[in-house]
Amino acid sequence: MKAFFPPVSLVRRLLNSAGVLALLVVGNAARADGPPPEFSYVYAPVLGTGYYKASGDTIAVLRLPLTYVLTDNFEDPVQTQLRLTATAGFSNFDLQTLADRSLPRGVRTYTLLPGVGWHVDMGHDWHLSPYFEIGLARDIEQQQTATLADAGVRSIKRWRAGNGILSLGTGAIIAGQEIHGSPNRQGFVLFENGLDYEVPTGWHLGQHSLTASGFLLWRHFGNNLSFAGVAGEQITLRDLFYVGATFGLAKPVHWHHIPLQRVGVSLVRGDNLKAVTVNLGFPF
Repeated sequence: MKAFFPPVSLVRRLLNSAGVLALLVVGNAARADGPPPEFSYVYAPVLGTGYYKASGDTIAVLRLPLTYVLTDNFEDPVQTQLRLTATAGFSNFDLQTLADRSLPRGVRTYTLLPGVGWHVDMGHDWHLSPYFEIGLARDIEQQQTATLADAGVRSIKRWRAGNGILSLGTGAIIAGQEIHGSPNRQGFVLFENGLDYEVPTGWHLGQHSLTASGFLLWRHFGNNLSFAGVAGEQITLRDLFYVGATFGLAKPVHWHHIPLQRVGVSLVRGDNLKAVTVNLGFPF
């Protein structure tokens, strides 16, 4: 199956939409005398699965990112992917719930973002991954719905370094939300840079070699990301710092066109936020 490229008119509309979101972000950040920020649904699909503590709030996010590759030849230099990001947010989450081996209760929000992405092999172990998603969030407690959108591009470059592989990841993401029935719009621009070092473990799963890695990641919001917490207080984020580790297959395998490779965990620290997150490997 040949890779699908979007028509030029669609690309232009997406770029225009990204520009509008950027203006919304800047405008929302600049209006210090405007209405107080509302609860933000858009950060959960972007920041991912984890246990977050921010200004006294404890929030758990479960994120399920699914990718389906639209090709029968997984060595194609350009691969089109169907994406579906689903999340559930739990407010006032207590870790004792997990210690008691029970499922968390008090689901606050659901989000569902379908989208399209591309994986592009630029040669010389350099890969680009642009994507866009648009969907809905539902707040059960507040009985309100929001439209969410995010788009971005990530780059990863790999080099042989000693016995392992050194990877440099960079990316930019723009995201926004509009709560139905509310005049307020929120959004952010996120820049990210990371380093990962992957080494063989000497173990195998069937015919597949297993590797482990450690990574550092810095995420910077182009504007102060301000939103209301669970109790209505204002939370502001600017920089997030990640220290993490991953474990998995040296090369991805595809199960019914769904790529599978790695899992990881990271500790996060930043302005007014502490978190433990789970991810599907180095996030590039």
